Amino acid sequence: MAKTRRSSKSRGAKAGAEAAAGGEAPVEIDALLERLEGIVEQLESGDLPLEQALARFEEGMALVRKGRAALDALESRIELLLEDGSRAPLDPDDPDPDDPT
Repeated sequence: MAKTRRSSKSRGAKAGAEAAAGGEAPVEIDALLERLEGIVEQLESGDLPLEQALARFEEGMALVRKGRAALDALESRIELLLEDGSRAPLDPDDPDPDDPT
């Protein structure tokens, strides 16, 4: 299976979000994605003993949850910014509220 790596430019130079309630440190999405890619490569290699593979899988799932929370926070921030009247739909399937058709 051929693996394509996205450049850090295509993912954005540095993306992060602060947790809404706790003021936690920003999550660096690029670093998170790179670590996840490394974990996937290790798991796909099949070279890890079962206990280590399970530990990597658990780490990967924790990173997925952390990344999802960071992306949700970013989406909320974007939606707040768009509330100024110049809205554009975030979901391509949602109709544009400013489109009269």
